Amino acid sequence: LLDKDEINAAQKSMSSYAFRREFMASFEARGLEVFKEDWIKFSEEKPENYDCYVAVDVSGFQDLVKKKTKNTRLDNTSICVVFVNEDGWYVENIVYGRWTVEETAQKIFQVVRDYKPLCVGIERCISYQAVMPPLLDMMRRNNFFFHIEEILHNNVKKIDRVIWALQGRFENGIITLNKGAWNSRFLDELFQFPDILTHDDLVDSLAYIDQLAKVTYGGNYEELSDFEIIDSVAGY
Repeated sequence: LLDKDEINAAQKSMSSYAFRREFMASFEARGLEVFKEDWIKFSEEKPENYDCYVAVDVSGFQDLVKKKTKNTRLDNTSICVVFVNEDGWYVENIVYGRWTVEETAQKIFQVVRDYKPLCVGIERCISYQAVMPPLLDMMRRNNFFFHIEEILHNNVKKIDRVIWALQGRFENGIITLNKGAWNSRFLDELFQFPDILTHDDLVDSLAYIDQLAKVTYGGNYEELSDFEIIDSVAGY
């Protein structure tokens, strides 16, 4: 039998879905209740001592798709800006839309120039290959350069990747949303996930932050004022 304290600790740190699957052998359908409204926190007060990360979920482009078919249902390209520290994630902004290749590169460049993130990640896909040339050209023309990290799926299904990246964090109050025009669209996607009839581009871009964010946990250490060196060779 598992230790009771271990079970209690897991229940506090894991999402309810993950806990039921791992500890209660429950494999119920996820349905449309992966994320709940009472998990959502808003704040317009930005955190202190944070690192900024930008993750981009690139979709098909309007100018390229129109050449193929008039009936294609376009996804949105989503550019997610998140401030991260040891207390959690603060979703500062999500810029999204259906743009041409050039417009997409311009949007990414503007966001990076405005926020100056520690790391920029773009989903590795065919669209990534299309947007990189104009984006690199903008860097050269503006003499403003930044490294782009390719975000990989690593053969993990989107549903599992999003749930493991976001569900536990939302449920345990680790993610806070800034108030903005993007809120309505984001929450609509979040509460309906994983509905195949609903776009999930904004949610997906936020989940990518999990692959980019690196948090350093530090502590305050008091200097020992009465420390005395006994052996000058050994140093103690």
